[in-house]
Parts: sequence; C-alpha cells; structure tokens
Amino acid sequence: LGVLPLRLSGSLVWNLDSHKVTYKMSCKDKILHGKLTANIEERALHYRKHLRLPSIPGSLIVGARWQYDQPSGTVKPSYNLGWELGHGAEVTKVNSVRFKPKMFFKCVGVEALTEVSVQLPKQLVFDTRGADAARRDAACAADGTDAWGVNLDIQELNIVLRL
Repeated sequence: LGVLPLRLSGSLVWNLDSHKVTYKMSCKDKILHGKLTANIEERALHYRKHLRLPSIPGSLIVGARWQYDQPSGTVKPSYNLGWELGHGAEVTKVNSVRFKPKMFFKCVGVEALTEVSVQLPKQLVFDTRGADAARRDAACAADGTDAWGVNLDIQELNIVLRL
C-alpha cells in the first residue's frame, strides 16, 4: 500500500507448532529509503537503512531498535551495523554471514533465515613447543573452550503466500 512518500506493508505469521499468530507492520519511506518496522507483540520499533558507498561493492547497514520494557516503564535502545554483500547475504558479526534464500512458484514460496558462523580459537599460537604442549592444546579443544568450527543455524523456515 503506497501513501505518498511511504510504502506500508504487514505480515501475519502462524506458527504451526504452537498455533500462535504474530503480526508486524512496516513502512518504508521513499525519501530516505529506510525501513521502520513495528513489532506489536514485542513492543518494539526497528529502523534500518542501507547506505551505498561509492566504488565499494555492497552496502553498509545501519539499524536502531527501541523496545519498551513494561516492568521498568523505560525504552531500551540498541544499535547495530552490518555489511550487505548482495543477493540477501549480509555480514552481521565479524565471524558470521546471514542469508535469506527465497524460492517462489507463482504466489507460493519458501523462504529461510539462516546464519553461517565460524568459530575461531580464542588464541592462535604458532611455535615449536613440542608434544607435551600439543597434548595440552588438544585437551583445551576437547572441552570446547578453544576450538575451530563452522555452525549453520536455520533460524526460520517459512511458507509464504503472496496475495
């Protein structure tokens, strides 16, 4: 729905597991090209803006979120930065990339929100310490305190109907 410099949209989500319905309203301004989303259930407003920088591929993502905390009666702000790589991929943390793949056939489709993160050891040591030091390093890695790894997190998997 377009109203002069604003484009309004909404979404309704029905969780098949919990049978709970949630909804969000958003509006994209056509002047600054930012997106303001109101999540009624969480009592939160989120503003997100993509800034294209000349001669650099991708775009900088700047965001701010304000959430009302009912017990304390205060609004809690939070801010975030990211880098959009293109095709729905964006770097949200130093070690992770978020993807939103979509596949549609006419008005029915599937979309997912996934995040791939790389776990790096807290300390990288390259030396010739010998076998005893290597066994201690292996023991640290065995208890998970200092290990390498790759994590694929599928946060959402949605069936979408476009009306």
